[in-house]
Amino acid sequence: MPDSSASTLAKTFITRDDHAASWNQNRLTAKLGIEYPIVQGPLGGLSSQRLTAAVSNFGGLGSFGAHGLQPDAIKDVIAEIRFLTSKPFAMNLWVSMEDEGARTADENGFNRSLAPLVADLAALGAPRPTYKPYSPKRFEDQARVLLDASVPAFSFIFGIGRTRGQAVASPYGYRQKRENLQRRVDEVHGI
Repeated sequence: MPDSSASTLAKTFITRDDHAASWNQNRLTAKLGIEYPIVQGPLGGLSSQRLTAAVSNFGGLGSFGAHGLQPDAIKDVIAEIRFLTSKPFAMNLWVSMEDEGARTADENGFNRSLAPLVADLAALGAPRPTYKPYSPKRFEDQARVLLDASVPAFSFIFGIGRTRGQAVASPYGYRQKRENLQRRVDEVHGI
């Protein structure tokens, strides 16, 4: 009796261990030092150290969105993630933190923006976010913390609107890029 195409395909994967076992081995996993090509979104503003560490512990690249944090708070986050995992993880920043209304945002505007989400947050048992007045954060100061801490991977979002994009860098093979970024940060700081 001839094999069906599904049976033939299954036998191919069973007998060709090199192909069946290598679906997750590629340039991305090798460069980042992870087991699976899974990168958690950094969830800026909704990130948690426990989720970041859990994704990393299970073989992906956990990511923490630190764009809204002051440099000292970023140091604390990195320390907690490192306490929770010895695996690679990423920290994410936003190169330009200011949009047109950032400096004039107020609590009423915050509450209006949050109103459509309140029922969903309550249904999930999630705490209701609280308003915090705008506090400027310099990308250069935040990036310096990541460089000094030698985080395993650093991703960032740049621009607002049409010019928005994202880039990822990893010390697993990006030493030259890291040195160039560090030189740029030093230039901005006048070091």
